Amino acid sequence: MQTPAVVLTPPTLRTSRLVITELRAEHASVAIPAFAASHILWSRYLASAAGGDSPQVQFEKRLERSIRGWADGSRYSFLALDASTGAFVGDCNLGDIVRGNTWEASIGWRVSIDAEGRSLAFELVQAVCAWAFQPSSHASGVASHAIPRSDVGPNLHRLSAAIMPDNARSIRLAERLGFAFEGTKRALIHIGGVWHDHHIYGLVNHAWTPNPVGP
Repeated sequence: MQTPAVVLTPPTLRTSRLVITELRAEHASVAIPAFAASHILWSRYLASAAGGDSPQVQFEKRLERSIRGWADGSRYSFLALDASTGAFVGDCNLGDIVRGNTWEASIGWRVSIDAEGRSLAFELVQAVCAWAFQPSSHASGVASHAIPRSDVGPNLHRLSAAIMPDNARSIRLAERLGFAFEGTKRALIHIGGVWHDHHIYGLVNHAWTPNPVGP
């Protein structure tokens, strides 16, 4: 039997370069243009971007899922903004949350085309992983840019990421964070009219140490 959902107050996570918070309606002005600019990049790997919805509709659907997920504890969705400019950087989501004997979630992330190549995805995902595994003592020894300041997280036991085999950047990011390759699921997700294989990478709470390497 699955344990009841854990409903948490959405935290604000801060690093030296990012402000990471729940997605809100007020973010439309920075998120929708970034969705449009990043469409070609994202549609290669993400079903939501390849589905034909306009950037505004994509934003509205993500906002609805985010509000519902935080309200019932089924999904924890984060949006990252540049701490200096307020520009949209990317987002990271914890979904498919299972409690009880496994206490696990899937994790997915993306950054805008303008944020690529600056290790901002690493910074975002590491902060969310640290929050997901709280309460813990894992924050010790991490470079200051990667230490999240937040309320107590869901204390998940395990995170898993499904990554397309040709998405080299996401694979490198996952490995840098300590995710281990666990196998391949064939024809897992339907994207752009084709069923795509995905590599599965797993990260376990007690085996995780934040990477101290900065950007």
